[in-house]
Amino acid sequence: MYTASKLLKFEPEVSDPDTLRIVLYSPTGEGKSLLGNRIAGDNSEEGLEGPFVPSDSVESKTQEIKKVFIRKGIYKYPVSLTDQPGESDSTGRDREHATNLVSYLKGIEYIHAVVLVKNYQDVRVSDAYQSMLKNLEAMLGRNVWKHMVIVMTRVEGPKAKKASEYGKEFSNKIRDILKLTGEEAPLPIIYLSNFEEKYLEPLQKLVNEIVPRLGKFHCDSLHSPLDELQVGATLFPLLFFYVLQNNTSSFFFFFKKKKNTNKQTNKQTEPTCCKSSRNRNSFCQI
Repeated sequence: MYTASKLLKFEPEVSDPDTLRIVLYSPTGEGKSLLGNRIAGDNSEEGLEGPFVPSDSVESKTQEIKKVFIRKGIYKYPVSLTDQPGESDSTGRDREHATNLVSYLKGIEYIHAVVLVKNYQDVRVSDAYQSMLKNLEAMLGRNVWKHMVIVMTRVEGPKAKKASEYGKEFSNKIRDILKLTGEEAPLPIIYLSNFEEKYLEPLQKLVNEIVPRLGKFHCDSLHSPLDELQVGATLFPLLFFYVLQNNTSSFFFFFKKKKNTNKQTNKQTEPTCCKSSRNRNSFCQI
């Protein structure tokens, strides 16, 4: 049920139930915001005139969640398109961004697709990218992979001929990393060039064909890093007092036992000469 504040924030989505709700997700530098501009209808030469600001460095230009509503016309359906700050940027705000995203998704209540963006010119699945995948599953749950679409950006140049082959390798790599089956993670793939309007047909396929088939992904059971901190903050004092209460007696018992053990050890190692010396009321020299 939408509250008044939610209705104000998500009025376009609520007023038109046919709206497709799409979230863009990737580390910084994969072409996420550029893709967002193209989806939003930016047909400029380099795709830099749309509502999102692409990054050309390790620092994400998108520092806050930004939503754009695209009315029916460009596509068969209206689209609510959300761009969120890229993971692993130089500002070190990943935890904050993740918490904000979970809060946003709980507010919108459901989405249809998460678009996972991968720069085709960098074929590596880096440690940072793998970490992002695991964090995404931890936040949204395992079922999110049924609503995941991979978009390969910058599919250009001599490497473009092998795009389909690499796409299959990439999707299989994701399944291997997260121990997913093909049924758990179908992972449809779209290949996108940024130039000569070669992106138009793939984007129509993405929005008009692939996303509508995915159905709704409900966002009422998500977990943010803030949830983990709150649980830790609640449990730590209880655990501390439990350990303190239950181990005080154990500590004194151990201390007493240790002291007695030392006495026994000293008694066992007492030189024989000392015993005989005591009998003669004299001392031995050691």
